[in-house]
Amino acid sequence: MVKQPLFTSLKIPNSLDYLPLCAAYIEHNAKLIGFNAEEIHAVSLALEEAVSNLIQFAYTPGHNDSIEVNCWQTPLGIEIIIKDKGMPFDYENELDYDPDTLELDDLRGLGMYLIKKAVDEVIFTNRGSEGRETHLIKFITECPIGDMLGNDREEEKKEISRQRDIRFDVRKLAENENIEVSRAIYRIYGYNYFNEHAYYPDRISRLIESGNLDTIAAVTEDGKFAGTCAIYRDNIDARLGELEQAVVLPEYRGNHCMEQLLHLLLEIAREKKMLGIYAKSETSEVYAQRALHRRETRDCAILLGFTSRLVKEKNGMAQRGSMIYTYLPLEGDIAKKIFVPEHHLNIVKEVFANIGYEREYSQPPRGKKPWHDESELDIRYFYNTSTAVIKVARLGKDIISKLKNAKKEVKLKKFAVIYLYLNLENPFTPVYFAKIENLDFFFAGVMPHEKYGDSIILQYLNNIDIDVHKLVFYSEFAQKLGKYIEQCRTQNPLKLLINAGESDKLEFKSTIRLNLSSNQKDSRMGYAILKSVAAFLNSDGGTLLIGVKDNGNILGMEIENFANDDKYLLHFTNLMQNNIGIKNMQYVHYDLVEIENKKILKVECEPASMPLYLKIESVEAFYIRSGPASKKLPVSAAVSYINEHFQNR
Repeated sequence: MVKQPLFTSLKIPNSLDYLPLCAAYIEHNAKLIGFNAEEIHAVSLALEEAVSNLIQFAYTPGHNDSIEVNCWQTPLGIEIIIKDKGMPFDYENELDYDPDTLELDDLRGLGMYLIKKAVDEVIFTNRGSEGRETHLIKFITECPIGDMLGNDREEEKKEISRQRDIRFDVRKLAENENIEVSRAIYRIYGYNYFNEHAYYPDRISRLIESGNLDTIAAVTEDGKFAGTCAIYRDNIDARLGELEQAVVLPEYRGNHCMEQLLHLLLEIAREKKMLGIYAKSETSEVYAQRALHRRETRDCAILLGFTSRLVKEKNGMAQRGSMIYTYLPLEGDIAKKIFVPEHHLNIVKEVFANIGYEREYSQPPRGKKPWHDESELDIRYFYNTSTAVIKVARLGKDIISKLKNAKKEVKLKKFAVIYLYLNLENPFTPVYFAKIENLDFFFAGVMPHEKYGDSIILQYLNNIDIDVHKLVFYSEFAQKLGKYIEQCRTQNPLKLLINAGESDKLEFKSTIRLNLSSNQKDSRMGYAILKSVAAFLNSDGGTLLIGVKDNGNILGMEIENFANDDKYLLHFTNLMQNNIGIKNMQYVHYDLVEIENKKILKVECEPASMPLYLKIESVEAFYIRSGPASKKLPVSAAVSYINEHFQNR
């Protein structure tokens, strides 16, 4: 039994002589996992066919190269990843082999047919210049609960009378009760439950044995199964768990059964030093949202189109079901510094505050590139819900091209939604964020203590439409989050930033030299901008938008009548260099950006390493940010501030 995912790798030359080595390698891995002889043969056959096809058809004669075969041993089975750099191939349009219709001597597509018959899932991924990946996934042989029950749920359509004043024995799931969990999930959800392993008693058993799943059962005094609840973790060392399989059978509802299940389950989570757990609830099920809030969970994300189950509206129309993610912090937390894209800063702060976590919000590096050249994406496909989850395991300089390729692959599979997790603890996440959003990803929420760190979640809808106004939210915060997500779908990210209003990190200025009252050039307009920039440099950095009124209305640079964009930028550059100095220009980054068919100047300021005194008309002054304004400090206060804030810079 595999306690947690184990990884092995084999690299061979692209020669058929090494096929026996491949077979021996994968057969040994399959045997360690617990496959029977028939399953081991199937896995070996699939790998041999896949590798031999590559060697024979992906390389020209005499082209020497290597093929990498990676193997993940998991509690549920095996995932084989074959990496090669052979000639490109269009898997989508390959001829399907059909033994019943094709001629006996027509063997086109036979290899792919054998592979698909031998394993449960086959996934092809093109990686551009990095070649291709072929994923072969095989689960331990088992039967889904629907087949065991004859796929007959007619009895569940009958009206069920609820029993009152029932006492429950709440305890860990017994070995012979796995099938009861699958039965309960099937009774309530049919085949619309999002975690597929819940339908397979054998998979539940293996996940419990491996330590990935902690499952609790509620049983009546006369031994009848009444409900269940579980926490799932990707690996046994994870500090974040997912609350799942939370089901009470209809006849036992109203007896506080779920409260008792959750009480014991949370005790187990704390014993295992988990920092938090999260749960999903459908936006169409207010009672489920309400039940989670009674346990003091807090909403942190809304994932649109999460389930393949269609939710019908009053007008007869239907759309894919959406999910609310709620988070429950357990004992303690870890102090973290995170880097948030500025236009989402306010909502991210609100999500963490709603959860009850404190974070240190830091400025991303300006003018620097990621530490890594190549990005690494952790991609999972969920065929039962037609969704894909991409987690950025390593962010490199090629992140945009990597995401474009991954998005293309998902679209070719005709999946409905992509959910993208970006690590907020990586200082370079905000650097690429605008470009990622330009790939039509938009905000979904936040998840603390994710696999690769505190994460911001984005989502992409692939030719489906979700009307957020039709979703039902129990909490006021979920309603606010839903409105924000709808804004992100329809509005320019810069407009979102402006809508958030001025703050300690954001300020608006109408003009760079034009006095709107007199309609004349006025040097005081430039001085006001210098004060704001100096204050940001002396504080924790921030953003100045020039061409925006205090109320958020867009004026644009056009109102100032510069001859062209270059003249406008030259004026700003001279204003900065002549007053804050060329040395401090390394902390100031600016560019013209378009919004509402106008151009405004976006000035991003980093915290300076040394204090900056601003000299205007022979008078030196020291400015800092104080809320949404720039504040001039007297000499004594400035000295004290400098000693406190600049000693560690």
